[in-house]
Amino acid sequence: MSTLKATLEKIHTDFEETVPDPILEIMHRATNGLIVSGLAGQAVHEGSMMPDFELKDSAGNTFSSEQLLEKGPLIVSFFRGFW
Repeated sequence: MSTLKATLEKIHTDFEETVPDPILEIMHRATNGLIVSGLAGQAVHEGSMMPDFELKDSAGNTFSSEQLLEKGPLIVSFFRGFW
């Protein structure tokens, strides 16, 4: 059984092997720009405490992190998608 880290590394490798070089260059340049600017260092990191928040579900109903935490631990995952 592979670990999450190994699985994510494979996804990353597979992605980089399928993206055309000119696009990959642009993505790497943008990533390096964020690192150099210091903005990447300000990003939320694994284990960081999230501030309370409110969001709407697909039906337009508002729910809060407080409501969700009443049911148990909460995991927030950010999926940026594939462009």
